[in-house]
Amino acid sequence: MKIQRRFTKPGIDPLDEVQWERRESVIREPDGTVVFEMRDLEVPSDWSQVATDILAQKYFRKAGVPQPDGSLGRETSARQVVRRLAGCWTDWGRRYKYFDTDEDAAAFDAEISHMLIHQMAAPNSPQWFNTGLAYAYGITGPSQGHYYVDPDTKELVRAKDSYTHPQPHACLPGHAIIDTPNGPISIGEIVGKNLVGLEVFDRDGVTKVLAVKNNGVKTVLRVNLELDKYIEATADHVVLVANPNGGSIWKTVAELKPGDKLYRRFDAEIVRVLHFLGSQDESNPIAASVLPQMERAAGNRLATLAKPALFEVEVISIETVSDQVVFDIQTASNTFLTNSVVVHNCFIQSVDDDLVNDNGIMDLWVREARLFKYGSGTGTNFSNLRAEGEKLSGGGTSSGLMSFLRVGDRAAGAIKSGGTTRRAAKMVILDVDHPDIEKFINWKVEEEKKVAALIAAGYPSSYEGEAYSTVSGQNSNNSVRIPDKFVDAVRNDASW
Repeated sequence: MKIQRRFTKPGIDPLDEVQWERRESVIREPDGTVVFEMRDLEVPSDWSQVATDILAQKYFRKAGVPQPDGSLGRETSARQVVRRLAGCWTDWGRRYKYFDTDEDAAAFDAEISHMLIHQMAAPNSPQWFNTGLAYAYGITGPSQGHYYVDPDTKELVRAKDSYTHPQPHACLPGHAIIDTPNGPISIGEIVGKNLVGLEVFDRDGVTKVLAVKNNGVKTVLRVNLELDKYIEATADHVVLVANPNGGSIWKTVAELKPGDKLYRRFDAEIVRVLHFLGSQDESNPIAASVLPQMERAAGNRLATLAKPALFEVEVISIETVSDQVVFDIQTASNTFLTNSVVVHNCFIQSVDDDLVNDNGIMDLWVREARLFKYGSGTGTNFSNLRAEGEKLSGGGTSSGLMSFLRVGDRAAGAIKSGGTTRRAAKMVILDVDHPDIEKFINWKVEEEKKVAALIAAGYPSSYEGEAYSTVSGQNSNNSVRIPDKFVDAVRNDASW
């Protein structure tokens, strides 16, 4: 890459051109009690106190940073944070030959540093928390179960530590095909045109796109399947896999191995073929003769079968393709099809009504923890879980959905996001027809009554105080999923 300087000059450190000052960051309770305090920290003089507080309380590394006296401590200056971010990105670029020349690398470092310190650009929270800790301070930490593609060998490997290869976002390359009732469309086009509301095929039928996102450049893998089929995705993308013991489980692409069996929707492939033939010139003899027959056999290419036809397709091999711009979509059902193969939304996880097995309730807390640990968010629709009092297969009755939501909420509160005082970015969804829906809707309301009683008894009222940390439901954004049929019933004053 050639990097053009717009804000900096060669030989001049952009951080030396900033007017710096020493400040303090203090958070107090209404009664004056100090709950956070950091003094003598260094920030640009034109930064607001809010920006100073966020840096000090959230983004400074709190331990393991070399100090002038030789000891280890915390970051104390915005200089350090900018140095580890820009320096790490530049180092990766140098090592893997992204830059045409050393001058381009130096220009990149300087331009990024200028934009960060002047608040012209900023990465998201996981980058502030994690990026550059290994590069700048030699902080690694134990492996946390994440995978990455080794840039030198191009092989998928498990990370040996926490911070040398920070966690990527799960997503698909722009040319990846998404199957819809109206024919195939690339995920790049869906994101580029912001096609929120678009109907797409999923595991069980048809769903709608709720959100879209460009996730930047990531390493893309190709999963080669039998019948000359394949899918392409990042290592963390989740796909539906046949469980040898019965049923199905979700696995990341990184966890796949030859012999695993994914699921493809045969009826979605028929729609794709019909769409292709329908796009051909009418003079094409194949299109002219075959299309009417296939349309009569399938009924209407815009319609789905009453029950999706899922078939297993075996994994033959997994290979690294290249670094590409990748994209993410969120659907209402949390699943969709790429090349007619069932995959999951990124970081929107499913959970089975099972206590301890793969993809079960307790397994979900571990998967959530891996995402929270480095500042990422996650969400789950919990409607598969039985309500309180429903029968268990081994006898007895279920303790209910809410009992498990309280466990997950506590786990998220203990982990938080990025290991700081920021709350975990956790989304909890429940379908409106779940038997425990009223308890779910009133969950936070009832907990607030407990908080009010504790505050009245003399407990601190801040959200990090004892009153709020004692009750449940404080670490999640709760949503009720309402289907179109319910909305239609409301509009038509009908029963539902």
